[in-house]
Amino acid sequence: MSVPRGPGSLAVTGVSPRKGKDRDGVGKGTDASYHRRNTTPDTVLDPPQASADLEDAPEDPIVEAAEESEEEDEGYQGSEHSSTSRFATSEIAAVLVPDPIIPGLVRVDVPGLRVEGPCHRSCCGGPREWLAKQVSTPHVLPPLFPGADPTVIFGVATEEANRTTGLKPWTGKLCVRFGGVQNNGVKAAMKTAGFRVASSTKGEKLTFDFNVAWNGCLKDEDYKRADRYQRINHFPATWELGRKDRLGRNLIKARRRGPEFFDIQPKSFLLPADKDDWRLECTYNPDGMYILKPPASSRGRGIRMYKGPKDIKLEKNVLIQRYIRDPHLINGYKYDIRVYVALTSLDPLRVYVYKEGLVRLATEKYTEDGEDLKRRCMHLTNYTINSKREGFTMGESATEDNVGFKWSLSALRRHFEEQGLDYGNVWSQIKAIVTKTMMAVEGPMNTKFKMLVQHRRTCFEVFGFDIMLDSKLRAWLIEVNTGPSLSAPSKMDLHIKHKMVANLFNLVGIVPYDRAHFAEAEKRRRMERITGVSSSGRGTIKKTVASRRDFKSLGSLNFHDVPVDKLPEVIVESEAELARAGEFDRCFPSSDPGENDTYLQNFEFPRFENALLCRWERHKHALRNPKLYQDDSRPNTASSASRSAQSRGSTPAAGATRRLSSTATWKRVSTGSRIASAAPLTIVSAEPFRAGQVLPRSASMVDKLTASLRRLSRVSGKKPAVSVAPGLDLTGVGVGVGSRDESGVKSSGPVSR
Repeated sequence: MSVPRGPGSLAVTGVSPRKGKDRDGVGKGTDASYHRRNTTPDTVLDPPQASADLEDAPEDPIVEAAEESEEEDEGYQGSEHSSTSRFATSEIAAVLVPDPIIPGLVRVDVPGLRVEGPCHRSCCGGPREWLAKQVSTPHVLPPLFPGADPTVIFGVATEEANRTTGLKPWTGKLCVRFGGVQNNGVKAAMKTAGFRVASSTKGEKLTFDFNVAWNGCLKDEDYKRADRYQRINHFPATWELGRKDRLGRNLIKARRRGPEFFDIQPKSFLLPADKDDWRLECTYNPDGMYILKPPASSRGRGIRMYKGPKDIKLEKNVLIQRYIRDPHLINGYKYDIRVYVALTSLDPLRVYVYKEGLVRLATEKYTEDGEDLKRRCMHLTNYTINSKREGFTMGESATEDNVGFKWSLSALRRHFEEQGLDYGNVWSQIKAIVTKTMMAVEGPMNTKFKMLVQHRRTCFEVFGFDIMLDSKLRAWLIEVNTGPSLSAPSKMDLHIKHKMVANLFNLVGIVPYDRAHFAEAEKRRRMERITGVSSSGRGTIKKTVASRRDFKSLGSLNFHDVPVDKLPEVIVESEAELARAGEFDRCFPSSDPGENDTYLQNFEFPRFENALLCRWERHKHALRNPKLYQDDSRPNTASSASRSAQSRGSTPAAGATRRLSSTATWKRVSTGSRIASAAPLTIVSAEPFRAGQVLPRSASMVDKLTASLRRLSRVSGKKPAVSVAPGLDLTGVGVGVGSRDESGVKSSGPVSR
């Protein structure tokens, strides 16, 4: 029987179902001795029998457990391309590029980690890096911004390439601690970078002798024990994102303060809490189609389709979501988009989205007939569901990324260009959805994080966002996965996910350090905080710009002519992280000041670090686009945002033209209270902030008391009759015990306006 071809536009011969291939797309039955004869000493791999336990944890335990037993006796298909010798050193060596605008900033580019760059992995004929016996020597990137930390480089295939770039080797020990699901992509990145596996247990307690931990769920005590330079791959309270009911509740709460701004997900109902709203929905929309999801399931388990309210039990704990009845189709097939999102900090919020991803297609052509709701392979795009259907196909190589029922995001972009569709607009919507989703959950996550974690850079995490487009190419958030699958059932998966993981570790920045010296430095740092005197004994600790965390000072803060060593630590961290971002595109803070102003107005809680980073991004925008600011005394006005958007060939972000220009740039919509600040001064025409200049002094306690009394009292030109403390001038505040108002009537206390 002939195998049906999927909806891809390319008719490639040799495309066959997934059966008979292992998870890396390598054929079975190859003699292992062939591999040993054709592998160079630098890439010697373990025999298959010794490395069977290093395989990915299966996505489906029932189906893939049988496959793993076959792979234990499986050889590796070696070839003359099994080493990286086919690449010139210059093709895989990292490139350090100085920034032309910001002095001291250097950006790193790793050719082997580019989306369209050369690939030295097994998906393109290279070795299985995660099975290599020899662990490479770690090499360290220099600080990419003055005051930043040196970090270990990932994704460079050979030590010779690192030496060519001038990177210094690290002679100490670097360890990774694994726990839970152990993915080959993580193992490959760690072995190539020179990390060794730390012992997961020491007696009955978990050992903390590691640099980076790739774990499952952690206990609260584990977060509290982490030091400044250790990295853990999970944030506390990620269930606020990953559980469908908690994500729905957080988005419903966010829509109350910004109905249009947070309209990013089809309307949802949490039963039984929202049963009254659900009954109204059924009354006014009796022919609607809905999708029912268990609150904490994955891979399509428990999902059902319904038309109207029948057969839905209101007492059951489920999430009901409006079904997108007019999805955008690829050759008649419904699809969704999996994008990988990296969260590196909560306060300030720093979130990135990877430029490559997966497009997963249903295996039955879509129709809007309401009688076919039980045809799961038409309505659901989950890979686990569709891959089990007869006729499921996908490309057999990394370059066949638009064949069968699983595409790459790059293939979708090319498809859009062929169809004359605007992929750039879709990508902008995806970035906005990612940012708004994180804004909706950062409140409860931040609370838990600050209760458990001492250092803001300790945690990082990668999420899988599932996005769907409707027929008008509007993007909608379907769900968020806190543990996205990084297994590689095809060479295309291997090509995408292994590069993403290496880019992720570069972005996070693993700092090599000596633990004994670090303990001594921590003691000195604590003494400096207590005494306010530096360890050298020569005066107090120097203060950086905006170290007082005063919102009002941000309005007049100007970074022009500020020495680099005076920049706050959070800005140094942010710039160094962005310099290592590689193929990760930062969503927030955005490089567009107009977008940042809109985002800042819609946070549930104003946070000083967020405002500071957005202020810094405005400064960078002015440096790169001086013509936009030379005739405008206020670079945060709507006209400036419009010119900025027109220079990019796009329109301003939603709400950018409604920005407050001269009074308050911060607003807490939920309570109506304001944090007022003066409009930011222009970087070109205003007086610069000179080196050594002190920020304007905030009001003292006496000033604040005087202002409060003036607000609560009736203004009078008479001096108060009451005695006041020395130095407290209450002239003009004609109130007090025994004082008289303008009518001559004795007042027993302050009179409110």
